[in-house]
Amino acid sequence: MKRRLPLALALGAAFAALWFAVDSVREWRDRAWIEARIEALRALGEPTTLEELEGPPVPDEENAFTALETIAAEISAEQRDESRRFPSRSGGGSSLLRQVQIEECLSAHPERSSAISSALQRKRYRAPRGSTSTPLDIAKWLEFEVLAETMRDEPRASLRRALADLVELASLPPIIQPEDALMRLMLHSVASLALGDALEHPRVDADMVEPLLMRLAAHCPVLDPVLVVRAQRVALLQSSSRGQSTEIRSAIEDLDELELEIRAGAKPEELADFYELVCGAIDKTIARDHFLGIALAARRFEASERRWPQSLKELETRLPAGWSVPQGVVLEATEQGLRLITPLPPGRADEPYELLLRRAR
Repeated sequence: MKRRLPLALALGAAFAALWFAVDSVREWRDRAWIEARIEALRALGEPTTLEELEGPPVPDEENAFTALETIAAEISAEQRDESRRFPSRSGGGSSLLRQVQIEECLSAHPERSSAISSALQRKRYRAPRGSTSTPLDIAKWLEFEVLAETMRDEPRASLRRALADLVELASLPPIIQPEDALMRLMLHSVASLALGDALEHPRVDADMVEPLLMRLAAHCPVLDPVLVVRAQRVALLQSSSRGQSTEIRSAIEDLDELELEIRAGAKPEELADFYELVCGAIDKTIARDHFLGIALAARRFEASERRWPQSLKELETRLPAGWSVPQGVVLEATEQGLRLITPLPPGRADEPYELLLRRAR
């Protein structure tokens, strides 16, 4: 028995050494495959690092984000202070009181609106990863500027400037990674709601809103599923986890297969959540833009005919150029004005989107 123990230990040590050697060879082989894949992708002009994915840096003096960041930080700090924050957009209570509260928040910084407009003139935008709060804070300020003007009997010229800035902000950030598209969808939603607020007001000219709606619709965020695959692959290629090359290679090979399927027109099951959530949100955003087109046509019809339209057919010639009448929109004349309600696809539990085009007093 004593003689067998050293032999067992020796065999165990030999087996461990062999296992380590095989594992090292596998690691070396798969690391070499990854390096070769990087070179092949570079030869095709595909990004292999986050810097290549995002493109060359934008100088601070040309970067809208740089100018907006400080303003957004101030807005964020104010919204955390109960005494300085905006009232709830849909809050109860007196509308006059809410208007006074909004006006007080806005009048505390009379220079801010022009500073935002000036920043958005830079036309280029590059933000560090995870900086989604900056544009959303700016959008909140502009949203309440629009709300304040639409609560007036006679909106001022600043309404168009705030709407134009919201549309510009929603169009500016580039879509490089999936989270960029989600942020753009949120900004687009704020701008869309603000245009709806404007169209509800009886003194707002439809011809003023139309070019802004057309620009917003033209810049509706689109997220190519290939971009999702590409971003995930770059993250894997940049991984420095030595000892995990086999797992990384396997994951990259899976992504390469996914990309081939997508380019062939398939919808891989692995991206089912992406298609359902992100692409579904984009489709809903497009539908809402076209719903605003109906509201714009109805407002234009009322200005011309001195009555509300009784059917969607009456609006066909007053829609923005190239747009068609979406089916199923409900028109309901009330004492207050014309209510428009969107249809919902079967099985959807969302709240229907609706507008009340108010009658001039």
